[in-house]
Parts: sequence; C-alpha cells; structure tokens
Amino acid sequence: MDAGELVTKSDAVLRVFLEDPNMEWFRGNIGTVRGVFIAPQMLRGAFLIGSSRGSGLLLARDSVTGTWSYPGFYAIDSVSMGLQIGADASEIILLIMTEQGMNAMLSPEFKIDSKIDSKIVVKAGLVGDGPPQDAVDILA
Repeated sequence: MDAGELVTKSDAVLRVFLEDPNMEWFRGNIGTVRGVFIAPQMLRGAFLIGSSRGSGLLLARDSVTGTWSYPGFYAIDSVSMGLQIGADASEIILLIMTEQGMNAMLSPEFKIDSKIDSKIVVKAGLVGDGPPQDAVDILA
C-alpha cells in the first residue's frame, strides 16, 4: 500500500471510531492524547507458523499548541510458532496517552509483545466501554 492510500484508509478507520455511538470515551479523549497510531489493515495467517503484516501511521500532537504532526509511516511484521491455524484481518488504533508512551513508540527497539518494557504500560480492551482503570502510556 502506498503512502497516499495508507493515509486515506487510516482516515476512514479513524472516522469509523469517531462516528461509532459506542465510542463516546474515545471521542471525548482523542483531543488529549499525545499521539495516535493507526493501522488500517493488519493481516494474520497461520498454519503452525503464523505471521502478521500491515502498515500504519503515527501522528504526534504538540502538547503546547495542540497541532498534529505530519504522519510517520511504519511497517509491521511478526512471526509466531506453535499450534495455530486460520486467517483474519483487523484494524488497530493505539492512543498514545503520555510523553513516555510517545518516546517508546519512537524508539527503534519498540515492540508490542509479552516482553514489553515494564516501564511502558499498555492496556488493551474495548475503548468504547469507558475510561481505562489505571494510568496507561499506550491504550490499544
């Protein structure tokens, strides 16, 4: 997917989240986040060996002016082993809630997996269900 298509698809995914009546918390807090990462299409497939692949973009919000940066483009790849079979596609939005979370996203060593740096708190769940119970750096 080229950069223009990635921006267009990411915009469409963000609009779906913003227009969903169940995403009241998301709409109410998108203006306070430090950044947002959007991957409009993550493809996963597995037959004993699994792989995931997708592209995403990262936007940072200036904490003083509130303006958004130009997008940074990312490729996402992973491989897993074990008893698994199947395929699916999904959309991902990560809300970067803190400066520490943004610094982690910009780090070349950043990975979201079971071995994530314990100093960076990532919480996954249904954003539309309400605010996170704990202070988090990145909300998935």
